[in-house]
Amino acid sequence: MVATTNINIRTDGELKAKAQSVLADLGLDMSTAINVFLTQIVYRKAIPFDIAKPVRKQAKMGGWEGKITMSDDFNEPMEEFKEDSQAINRKGRKGFAKNAKRVL
Repeated sequence: MVATTNINIRTDGELKAKAQSVLADLGLDMSTAINVFLTQIVYRKAIPFDIAKPVRKQAKMGGWEGKITMSDDFNEPMEEFKEDSQAINRKGRKGFAKNAKRVL
């Protein structure tokens, strides 16, 4: 029989609980999962997964950068939309372009 040893680690309680829940769904306990992890480190001579910060993707705005603002009032953009829609109905596209310049 292989001799065993203990490893004591500190981790966030919520993280531990979430990990235990996932592992239970996989039919594993924490000790088995850690042993699988350590075995893979030995086999690969490396961490068995990529370690990287999440990449924050930014949408390309096509020249609209700095021209679009968020409103503190959720209804404000809808009110502006209604005003612009009414202008289109009254004056056609020409009226809309005038209002669009006002907003931008």
